[in-house]
Amino acid sequence: MKWADITFGDKPTWHRKAADQKAGHDHTLVLNGVAAQLLNKIKEETIATNGHLGEFVFGGRGQKGHVVEIRKTWMLVLKNAGIADLHVHDLRHHYASQLASSGSSLPLIGALLGHRSASSTARYARLFQDAQREASDRAGAAIMGTETTGMVVPLKRGA
Repeated sequence: MKWADITFGDKPTWHRKAADQKAGHDHTLVLNGVAAQLLNKIKEETIATNGHLGEFVFGGRGQKGHVVEIRKTWMLVLKNAGIADLHVHDLRHHYASQLASSGSSLPLIGALLGHRSASSTARYARLFQDAQREASDRAGAAIMGTETTGMVVPLKRGA
């Protein structure tokens, strides 16, 4: 992640170039308020510590000049949080599931994840059981007529 690829302000984004990602196409991610706030804090702390920003958000001392492998850091985070088994990629699945469970469409979720095909998104967007149960309860209430009256209404033949 390069500072030059991040746009702050009212509509923060991160523009990822095709050459820098597995998908092989440019993708602009909309940054939510929490992510933008965190990146702003990192930016301010980097300037306060170093007197300037480097090219990369997560700079490093290796050949590439940025953090490449986060395994050790991730394991430390898990240990400190008391979490036994969680992979970084699980966070992506959870993000997609949260979006799906809150009613976001698969095309919207796919756009946020940078997918070009709906089948890719469908693998990520597993609905939580509570959201499924709530939707099923709404459908059942609508079918039975209990949604507004609280009473079961007999179905008419041919209706």
